[in-house]
Amino acid sequence: VSGTSISYPLAAPHEQPTPGSSYRVQGVLRYAGGIARLDTRVVFSHAAAVKQENYGGRKLPKSTPAWRWLVLLLLALAMVIGALKLLQRRRRPLNRPAGLKLLDRYLGPDGERPVSLVLIRADGRTAGAIASTIHPRLRRSDRVCDLGRHGVLVICPRTTRPAANALRDDIEAQLARHPGVGGIPIKIAVATANKTTTAQKLLDRVTAARHQQPPKLSPRRRPTTTGKR
Repeated sequence: VSGTSISYPLAAPHEQPTPGSSYRVQGVLRYAGGIARLDTRVVFSHAAAVKQENYGGRKLPKSTPAWRWLVLLLLALAMVIGALKLLQRRRRPLNRPAGLKLLDRYLGPDGERPVSLVLIRADGRTAGAIASTIHPRLRRSDRVCDLGRHGVLVICPRTTRPAANALRDDIEAQLARHPGVGGIPIKIAVATANKTTTAQKLLDRVTAARHQQPPKLSPRRRPTTTGKR
């Protein structure tokens, strides 16, 4: 009879679908009057999954309680806040005791030598501006130490003397372009330790080293000409 349908249940014992699973169903029915073909897509519904469970099939997946999602969200938020605080702590200059303690660790028998120091001396009130200006030019392993009236110290583990000299020149150029620091006299000195020593000894070396200061350009003289009348 045209326009009618017949359901043929088919067993699939090896299938244990979950709600939402999609299947493509193809079939061919040959009968005396001709051939009927079927090609459609079937989605395994939640109601079908309940029937499957009732007949001893696969258990329905349990939904996660809302409080668990809230706990996961709070944990993720705490991790983000902790990472931001750690980043801010690394950007904040160390004080003198913390800087010397870190330097002693780098200079010890199991340290990260060669260790180089770059000492920047200027007006004590500009220490914060100097630290924020040079920070983008430093590596992640480099640390800035605020020595108060003695200047700003950059601790560079695993840094040779040529690399430290290049960093000094880079810092010098960066500070010269800074609007708040460029007009202030700045002295920069470098010291490097290749062997085991103490933080205080290396700090004394860089303090006593000859400071490198940008040369002052003298105004260009106008050429003079002399002539005879």
